[in-house]
Amino acid sequence: VHRALLKDVGTLFTMDENNTDGQMFGLTTPDLVLIKPNYEAMIKGGHLKITEMGVQHV
Repeated sequence: VHRALLKDVGTLFTMDENNTDGQMFGLTTPDLVLIKPNYEAMIKGGHLKITEMGVQHV
């Protein structure tokens, strides 16, 4: 979860680093509909494959 939060800082999440509490994350926008998988990155990373039947997990 921590890696996913750090990867999307600036796009989906904000981060505030505090000396006493450590890293604190928040949503950039309250519109939860904008949070969805990045299918292009998943295809490039080899996690998804486009076939005649559609997109499938590899």
